[in-house]
Amino acid sequence: MVLAAVAFGAAGGALVATALADWRCRLVPQWSVAVLASGWAVAAVAAPDLLGGAPLAGAACGAFALVAGLALRAAGWLGGGDVKLAAALGLWLGPVDFGLALVAAGAQPLARLASAFAHG
Repeated sequence: MVLAAVAFGAAGGALVATALADWRCRLVPQWSVAVLASGWAVAAVAAPDLLGGAPLAGAACGAFALVAGLALRAAGWLGGGDVKLAAALGLWLGPVDFGLALVAAGAQPLARLASAFAHG
């Protein structure tokens, strides 16, 4: 259980560092995605119940996010760091929560756009 707690803590710290780096420099650090992915692997082995009991669902979600993200990158809609980060988050969140996160992430720019048109 201690090992899982360390994995969760490291992943949380890496996610905060990633958000700050992306906000400041518009870059997703390689090390942070590696910490997220390896932290998930440790948690999946040490305490799969803390991941909703379905590490394989998280692995499938991460793989889907990677493939879909690579297609969006090829179209020029996403950067490589965004693709890697989405895949790593897919591991942790699993299909349902990852889907909700995508909806929330998509709603935010739409709300900003609507606000710009309302005030513009």
